[in-house]
Amino acid sequence: TALGEEHLLQLKNLTDELVFCFDADAAGSNATRRALGLALAGGFRVAAILLPPETDPADIVTQNPADWVARAGAKQDVMEFFLIQAKQLFKKINDPQGKAQFSEYVFEPLVWVQNQITRDHWLQRIARELGAGVASVQGEFERFSKARLKDSAYVQAARGAAAQRARSFQLESEENILALLLARPELIKPYATQ
Repeated sequence: TALGEEHLLQLKNLTDELVFCFDADAAGSNATRRALGLALAGGFRVAAILLPPETDPADIVTQNPADWVARAGAKQDVMEFFLIQAKQLFKKINDPQGKAQFSEYVFEPLVWVQNQITRDHWLQRIARELGAGVASVQGEFERFSKARLKDSAYVQAARGAAAQRARSFQLESEENILALLLARPELIKPYATQ
């Protein structure tokens, strides 16, 4: 639940795909939403493992390893994960307020999906779940995403992460050059001034 920008920076050096699994309680759900948003903003491909309500991943791993392997193999696309979560959280999606809560919940991660075709797929799926027109769902999503992106912490985090990666690469390159010159001082002689 303490996953932050600096962790994601380290992970970005190792992989472009992350699979999340947090406790299936309110704190875990909030941590998942925050972490998934940061990961999507950081350019990762993201999936999630869905757990039964009030379940701890560590308990499943220790008490039923075969169940854990099955759940990990059945990881969900991040948007599928949020749709399942939204259905569990917002049971009254037949009334206007329920539809609004459901849509805002699933719009949050969709803001960070870069591919327009993928985004359109999920907007159509959300429209079907809500029994609403695709055009109205797209319009509401555009309004939501503009407000969210205006001064989002995720956007600031992603920009900071990109700047940190660029700076880290430059510093690492400089350190490697200095290490090489210290190990092989003869390499600097052609460039040394008399």
